[in-house]
Amino acid sequence: MTYTSERFDLTGGLDYIKYELDNSSTARGAFLQPGGRDPQWAGLGFPMHSTSSTTLWGAFLVGTLKLDDGRLNLSGGLRYEHARAKDLSVGDEHYDRVPYFTSRGITDRSQLPTSRSFDHVSPTFGISYLPADWLKLRANYTQGWRAPSGRQLFASSFYEDYGAPGDPRLKPEFTDAFEVGFDIARERWRLSATYFYYEVKDNIYIYPGVREDGSGAQGRVMMNVDRRIQEGIELQASTNLRDIPGLGGLELRPYINAIHMTRKKEVIDEGGPGLQGKWWPITRMPDTAVGYGFGFGHAAAKLSGNLNFNYYGKQYGGRANVGDGPLVGFGKFTVANLSVRKRLWESGPSNSVDLKMDINNLFDKTYSYLGRVPEDAYAYPGRNIHATLIYNF
Repeated sequence: MTYTSERFDLTGGLDYIKYELDNSSTARGAFLQPGGRDPQWAGLGFPMHSTSSTTLWGAFLVGTLKLDDGRLNLSGGLRYEHARAKDLSVGDEHYDRVPYFTSRGITDRSQLPTSRSFDHVSPTFGISYLPADWLKLRANYTQGWRAPSGRQLFASSFYEDYGAPGDPRLKPEFTDAFEVGFDIARERWRLSATYFYYEVKDNIYIYPGVREDGSGAQGRVMMNVDRRIQEGIELQASTNLRDIPGLGGLELRPYINAIHMTRKKEVIDEGGPGLQGKWWPITRMPDTAVGYGFGFGHAAAKLSGNLNFNYYGKQYGGRANVGDGPLVGFGKFTVANLSVRKRLWESGPSNSVDLKMDINNLFDKTYSYLGRVPEDAYAYPGRNIHATLIYNF
């Protein structure tokens, strides 16, 4: 519910989510085999059964105080969250097979909880000021919190298609997020810039190949990253070029959206020699990501479209080679896409026929967001063309 007045706005709400996960496999090597190891299911395989449940309750109240005729705005709020996760398939874990657990003396389910509950209150506050109608200055702090899910806590193994066994000892994630920036809005152009700093404590992550004693990889495990820092700058700019001499009525709308990470690193307290107590770059996160291009249109020719370029900077893949030497990065590629729409026929105020042409990966770039091609990953699709005939009525 929201209350709005000339001096302040106030919004409050409740949310509730509950879900169960079902699976037909087990962690004991009888993965979808006809009949499995139980004669009562002969010829049928394992039936679907519930593996875990997660319940989330939330309540929030946020408000904005408007001062100086709305030029100065102070905002703040609180959010309460309660989370509960329960193991609905106790006994199907295989902790005795994972050195990450056995080396710490955990060999059976009785040593670990079968349900977890979490509670937290998170604040947020911010300020924005308009020294001119076209300029806004802003700053904000938000505290983030997320409890581990039932799957992250109690998944039996990768046989549940999650990639790693759950760890019932996981801690909730806790984030301090700071942002400061400005927005400029003029008649023909816009510019926004934001500096952000996020520090995440106990970030939950799947780590493959974490080494226990340096002698060999032990497989994937769910872990809490002790600290994760994400710092960078986000930039957005656009303009509208129309009625320009020499363009013959063509309208151009150039734009650019860019994020550059000045820091992206994390450190953990558990794991093998390659990870413990050392700062490592965050994987699956590019140093720089830029989307740029321009939209275009010609009213007389009933033609419109967009040409965009997406640059993906250097990033790092999984942790399988941690302890074996420096991480091998990939990325630094640009993919272009072109979309054009032309009105072919129209009748009256609504009936019309349009031809739309899309060319994805315009320059047939070989690339992948998952790893090096072909060493670590398959290439994403090459150039592909789609033509669509659209009837509007």
